[in-house]
Amino acid sequence: DVADKIALVAQNIDESDPSKIKSITENAIGLSDAFGSDFEENLRGVNGLMTNMGLTADEAFDYIAKGSQNGLDKTHELTDNLAEYSQIWTQAGFSASVALPL
Repeated sequence: DVADKIALVAQNIDESDPSKIKSITENAIGLSDAFGSDFEENLRGVNGLMTNMGLTADEAFDYIAKGSQNGLDKTHELTDNLAEYSQIWTQAGFSASVALPL
């Protein structure tokens, strides 16, 4: 199961450093376990924040966790929305701190 998740991280996140892939995998598993969210959707959301808003993986996980803790994931679509709309928000001039304020 863990090997499959590592492979998913390598496929979905533009990262080649094995230690960072390991860290991203651990964070995605932790996020999924803590909030009952989908592992792959978490990766898509993190990738959206990294690619479109210039966050590091750790920052992206922090924003998603904080948002989930503060009611931004009531419909269980937070990471899907981040993956889908982060590019549009960036084009409109928003930053992660505006879209997901900590």
